[in-house]
Amino acid sequence: MNILGLCQGSNLRIFIKLIHLTSNELNLNNIGMFVADYGTFKSQKDLEELSTNFKLVILKEWESVRNGIKREPNLNALNKWQNYYGDLSLWNGLLADRRLFFGRYCKSIQSYASQYDEKKMLGILEEALENVENLFQETNPDLIFGFVPVTLHEYLILKLAKIKNIPIRLLRSTKIDNYISLNDSLFGLSSHIKASLKKPVKRESRLVVNNFIKKTRAKGSIYEGMHLHEYSQRKLFLISSIFKLFKSLFVELKKMSDLDHYFDPHNPGYFIPTFIENFIQPINAYKLKRLIKSSNKKVFAISQRKFCLFPLHFEPEIALQIYARPLQNQIELARNIALSLPPGMLLMIKEHPRSIGVRSMGYYKKLLQIPNLALANVDSSSHELVKESTLVTVITGNIGLEAAVLKKPVVVFGE
Repeated sequence: MNILGLCQGSNLRIFIKLIHLTSNELNLNNIGMFVADYGTFKSQKDLEELSTNFKLVILKEWESVRNGIKREPNLNALNKWQNYYGDLSLWNGLLADRRLFFGRYCKSIQSYASQYDEKKMLGILEEALENVENLFQETNPDLIFGFVPVTLHEYLILKLAKIKNIPIRLLRSTKIDNYISLNDSLFGLSSHIKASLKKPVKRESRLVVNNFIKKTRAKGSIYEGMHLHEYSQRKLFLISSIFKLFKSLFVELKKMSDLDHYFDPHNPGYFIPTFIENFIQPINAYKLKRLIKSSNKKVFAISQRKFCLFPLHFEPEIALQIYARPLQNQIELARNIALSLPPGMLLMIKEHPRSIGVRSMGYYKKLLQIPNLALANVDSSSHELVKESTLVTVITGNIGLEAAVLKKPVVVFGE
């Protein structure tokens, strides 16, 4: 059996462990890997052992991107690839890769400016298409194992697997406690879940469901992997922040000699992210609190109003890039929701915890131009907001599930 693993970041460690656990049972021959994150790849000592026991084929993202930037894109070839893939647009693959599309600092500060111009992006796309095809030819996979795609190459690999009728298994969080699911589809319900819905519910499963509903109704939905850090309390600590800044500069200079690490698109570096997270974000968080306080004073009878809750997503994120491709502009979606509400009902916007300090004040000021819209306090509980709401609207996400458990009407816009 031949297997191809999608190993973005630390997922590489999981895939290697999986190989060690199953190699004898699966009778593995060829092992293909797509790897993104040079630092994690370099730290894996087990790869040399794997290469002696199996035919190991590795596609390295940082090399593919670097070569793609340099090449002259062939528009005729790209058109043929587009017809072959049959996707709505192969731009979707580029959009799925937030660091390629929005830049290496996109997790620290929100910006809609693309990192590369069109020519470089098309070069990266064409290089990726060719490399993915070669990876399939050399590996000849019978199965593809991965996670939700967050890179261009992963997106293309999953699309190509569908064209070639190669089964996939994607490890995904169920957002119920610490349970995970091995899905055979990127979108919709996996076939094993669909099949289970037609069978009697096992006693063990019923206990898990009842316990989840009970906990969610009491305290809200909490699952392994959710963001519990108190982002709303970001503060500027000048002395410690300056110390972190000098430390990050030292690490940055030390790493600059390794060009593969330095040019890895998934490596944001150290100095600039440290500066943003310790200086810019706390200042933005403070400004946001003041803006919400002053704007809510102007809302007519805010405490007495019924409201529709709309939680924002962090940007960029797979919830938008993959599962809500037509809904990239959350401000305009909020405007459309607000204009669809009955007179007298407010649209209450709940900021995503990770976005506090990340977006500019201009973003919120555009939202506040919508007349029947208010911003919830940054430290407000989403669970309490769901309970107090009349209606909940979501693109995707856990709050929609929580609202359904609390028997609130829910409108879902994404996949």
